[in-house]
Amino acid sequence: MKSKKRHRRKTRKVISFYKQPPKLININGYYLLLLPLKRSSSLRIDCNIFGGSVLENRHNTGIAHILEHIIMSAWKRCGNLKCSLYLEKYGMISNASTHKMFTSYWAKCLPKFGNIILDYIFDIIFHPKITQELLNSEKKIVKNELEGYLNVPNWELNNQITKALYKSNGMRFSEDYRQQINVLDNITIKTLEAYLNRSRLERCVMFTISGDFNRQEIISYFRKKLQKTKPNRFRCQMLSFDPQMQCFTMVKKVIFVKNPKAENTEISISFPTDIKKGSKYSMLLPFVNEIVASDLTSLLVKRLRLELNLVYGVSIYPIQNLCGTSIHIGISTQDINILEVLKETFEILKKYSDEFIPNNTLLNEKRKYALLTRQISNRNPNVVSSFYTSQYFWQLNKKHRKIYTLEQLHKEIRHIDHTTIMQIIQKIFNTNHCIVGYIGKKQVDFTTANF
Repeated sequence: MKSKKRHRRKTRKVISFYKQPPKLININGYYLLLLPLKRSSSLRIDCNIFGGSVLENRHNTGIAHILEHIIMSAWKRCGNLKCSLYLEKYGMISNASTHKMFTSYWAKCLPKFGNIILDYIFDIIFHPKITQELLNSEKKIVKNELEGYLNVPNWELNNQITKALYKSNGMRFSEDYRQQINVLDNITIKTLEAYLNRSRLERCVMFTISGDFNRQEIISYFRKKLQKTKPNRFRCQMLSFDPQMQCFTMVKKVIFVKNPKAENTEISISFPTDIKKGSKYSMLLPFVNEIVASDLTSLLVKRLRLELNLVYGVSIYPIQNLCGTSIHIGISTQDINILEVLKETFEILKKYSDEFIPNNTLLNEKRKYALLTRQISNRNPNVVSSFYTSQYFWQLNKKHRKIYTLEQLHKEIRHIDHTTIMQIIQKIFNTNHCIVGYIGKKQVDFTTANF
């Protein structure tokens, strides 16, 4: 009798993209990161520029934001059309965003239109056509955007927390939308060009090309184009950035903002840390954050929702830049539960700063991570661009960069143990440097002595 052959189920290989970190190319002081994907059917171009809010002050706060709007439509080839309308015939997707310490521009298209988006991104960065008509138009759009933010009650809480969290005036006013509206009329083409001259500099700019492209053609393109860029008398402030002078205040503080119309109380808890890109903890941080606050199996949601019925959910997100990493926890609850929610939240964070998380919690999170990695496509440049761009950009001018590959990250998470997780929780949830803010109808008896 023949024995039946046992067929082993094939497991899908985890996408790692590259065995070694890609090399960063320096062309006349501007950086180029090439991330080819053999099976991709699209092309993505990113440009990250050091600046954002950190180069602003109280009197020109928001200038980086309106400049970002203007630049997206400042391509000479667009003529009298908005660039989004001119480019729609190419099926291109594009966007931009302004942050506390950088501005990001990106575009994505089919590879056959690669030369179009290369010219578009390069020209709006180095040769933007800024007209008075365009400035006036974008001022109206930005004002509408900012007024929309003012309709969200939490804006004032976020504004006060941000002002308490940072030393830099530019970053302190980065969420003061009233002040940004107040100074909008004072922004001129001259002030925009002055800001451009302080940000669009050698050793301040990095381009990332990902997807389907010819490596040598891209390098030749940038060498030819960058030879024609005019030298700038300003020096990139990324090179002289002083965290001690500009970054976290490291205060311990409670902030209350009254909102008589609030249905619930919104709580925001911020923790500044010195965890920077290139460190092992930086790479493991998203994984640990998922353990602390994400779905129903996370430590905070399990306690606050499943066991105590105090909240619907808990959000957590990091902000990473040259200052390090700030961790922000968001919770919404009924007024009668404010004190209990705060008490339980800090008890959970304290508990797992001193003891191991449950075995099943760690196993569950590792399995969810494994599931997620198997869903990553090696055709889509978005994942690979996001993963490598942030690592390189925040180590742009370091002599020795520590860049992780996706395979290295997968390995670290497969082998992460209880001790490492406890150590990271201890580091990021240090209540000696913590700002607790809440907005609602009711102020409660909660002070820094309570955490």
